[in-house]
Formats: sequence, structure tokens, C-alpha cells
Amino acid sequence: MREKADTSARSSRAEVRNPLLALPEIREAFASLPADSQTALRIALKAMSVNFRARGNEAWQKHKPPMAAYWKGNAVYARHLALAIRQNGGADPIEPTGICAACGDGPEEGSHKHDA
Repeated sequence: MREKADTSARSSRAEVRNPLLALPEIREAFASLPADSQTALRIALKAMSVNFRARGNEAWQKHKPPMAAYWKGNAVYARHLALAIRQNGGADPIEPTGICAACGDGPEEGSHKHDA
């Protein structure tokens, strides 16, 4: 019988959890931006992620799964881009109201993984 490979090391790597980090074009583009531009972009992307996640939840409650998937997918990519800026050495800005500074989740998320 074939042994199951240990995937814990792979799944904890940043580029596996956020595939945008594996793209050199993303890293280079963010590195070329001034720190204040990185901060502004990160704040905007996190705010977009929260808004898109709320739209996805609303669509799900209205029994519109295709739209829910669309908005949730957009939320994930906006958050991945925001986190890619931070991974690239961008400044950790003052977070907009309602966004958790530690994990980037919005207020509708309830308890956060880091609160345990």
C-alpha cells in the first residue's frame, strides 16, 4: 500500500497558500512601487475583499450560488494581492475600520483564527 506523503510542510508554505506570491511579475511590480503607494493599494484591496465577501454572503442568502462564487472568488484574489504586498516588504498600514489587522478578515467573519 502506498504511504501518504506528509503535506503539512507543503501546505504551510506561503506560495502554496497564496499562489500569487509564486509569480515573479507580481513581486517585481509591487517592489517597484513606493512605500506609500503600496500602503494605499493594500488598504484599497483589503477594503475590496471585505466588500466582495459581504456581497458573496448576500448572494448566498438569496440562493444565487453562481454570484456568490463570483464575489467570494474576487474577495480571495483581492486579499491575496493585499497580502502579497505585505509579503513583498510593503508597510503594514493602519487598517481601515472593520478589518482585522492580524488576519485581514472583515467584521462579518466572527471569531478569528488568531483569537484562540
